[in-house]
Amino acid sequence: MNQENLINPALNIQKINRPHNLSTKLVILLFLQGSIYWVPEISIESWGLFKDILLAMFVFSVLIRDFVFRKDPFSYIVSTLEGKLLVLLVGFTVLGVFSSSNFLYSLSMWSRFLAAILLVCALFSILNTYPQLIPLIEISILIPTLISCIYIMGNELGIISNVLHPASYTVFWNKLYIMGFSLRRNAMAWIIAFSFPVCFFRLSESWKKSDSILHPFLWSLVTFLLLISILITDSRGGFISIISIIFIGMVLSKSEFKKIIFFPLVIIICLVTFSINATRVRLPERLHMLLRVEEPMSNRIAWNKVTSGRLEIFDLTLQTIKKRPLEGIGLGRFLTVSEEKLGQKKSPHNLFLALAVEAGIFPFVLGVVFIGAVFIRWSCYIFQNRKTLNSHFFILYSMLIVGIFSTTVERGTMFFNMHLGLPFWFSLAGLEVMKSSTNKLEKDL
Repeated sequence: MNQENLINPALNIQKINRPHNLSTKLVILLFLQGSIYWVPEISIESWGLFKDILLAMFVFSVLIRDFVFRKDPFSYIVSTLEGKLLVLLVGFTVLGVFSSSNFLYSLSMWSRFLAAILLVCALFSILNTYPQLIPLIEISILIPTLISCIYIMGNELGIISNVLHPASYTVFWNKLYIMGFSLRRNAMAWIIAFSFPVCFFRLSESWKKSDSILHPFLWSLVTFLLLISILITDSRGGFISIISIIFIGMVLSKSEFKKIIFFPLVIIICLVTFSINATRVRLPERLHMLLRVEEPMSNRIAWNKVTSGRLEIFDLTLQTIKKRPLEGIGLGRFLTVSEEKLGQKKSPHNLFLALAVEAGIFPFVLGVVFIGAVFIRWSCYIFQNRKTLNSHFFILYSMLIVGIFSTTVERGTMFFNMHLGLPFWFSLAGLEVMKSSTNKLEKDL
């Protein structure tokens, strides 16, 4: 068998299966609009309802297809350790429904965990049938991010005027926190972080395969645009994620490192210099805000300010956990507690703390085990086989790392914000599909 097929299984297996059915169109559309949280002239409620309906249509179209063709729609759960751990996590999280003083609200929150199981099973099933969808979905993740970044940069440079936000959106979020077409600045940063692996590793590929300078030049521009945009968001979590992706790229693509860095660096130096001197973009000021440089740093109040109030939130979270460690206070109920104690609605800013405080100690432990298993398994696989794997493995692995990192500084994009967490579930399903394809090819050799 051709060695190229072994190295690029996701692009060569089942080419005869053309992805033209309803499910494949829905999944592309799902990722194209996943990171867009508002559009002009449409209410935030109507747009959110459309996104949820699209997600439900995709999931149920795949499940119905599997039942019709007598395929196991839950093969991901049956065949993978992560799938089994996910089921246990979601099962024990239901404790946070029965312990809640607002049963229906907590039940609606728990439905997001259940939806995560259905989503990853549907993604695994559709990608297992049509693995050639993987690069298409990667680009579908990048396109809306690119649109938002162009809009952000256009605003900063004074080229593009602000588009009027839906009235309900500007009431819910202060205008200072709105950025691009995302939910808020932090959300925009995570959107960029999830998309960055696509352009970064495509840039590497363009140096290897392109005979002209045009493709490397275009991918360099896209990479630069995302890097500048992440600085404008003033978000540390997303920025650190991108630094981690670059480090991963250095390790996984050592032979191409000079090519990856040198060409974009020339463009970045030129364009950043232009931006600092001739536009309203002030990079030093952005970096200062990003790093939250404050003096003095000898007291807790200063540290709390540097961490954007997280120390205060962590303290309240731990105090609340001590009161009800086994069953938690109920899914989604910490927002009420923080409003009573701190004067504003705040989440624990950590998936594991959120599980502990709202659903109890058992979901907390299972959450740690699930995320730990995902990280250890795929890190070992990618780094042990990095010489034979194609760039799609690296792209999906990097998305996985971004999703995992977000659990430590946010409430958990993969559960509590399903559309923002789409790349995490896509990478989890896609990696499993490509690994299975590679194993099948190796057995045939």
